[in-house]
Amino acid sequence: MQPQGHMQVVLALCDDGLDPQAALDRPRFCIEEGAPAGRVALEAGIPFETIAALARMGHPVAPVSGYDRALFGRGQIITRDPSSGVLCAGAIRALMAAR
Repeated sequence: MQPQGHMQVVLALCDDGLDPQAALDRPRFCIEEGAPAGRVALEAGIPFETIAALARMGHPVAPVSGYDRALFGRGQIITRDPSSGVLCAGAIRALMAAR
């Protein structure tokens, strides 16, 4: 998941212009087994229409919610505005399993 997560966050920051917290708050996906035909885990928050479209294209999709979202890990970001030097941060943490 780590390289997939890094790519998703960098795209959110650079291509979509999101701030660190908004980038980390986006629902994530993970192609399991690291293979092109691997199951696609989709974090809660991804629209049903998107999940259905992926399934119609032949992708083996698996919606993930609750404690199972720990699959996606956690993240922290700090950016620095080059002109002002102002720091902006965001963080997520993995969900702990129920005890």
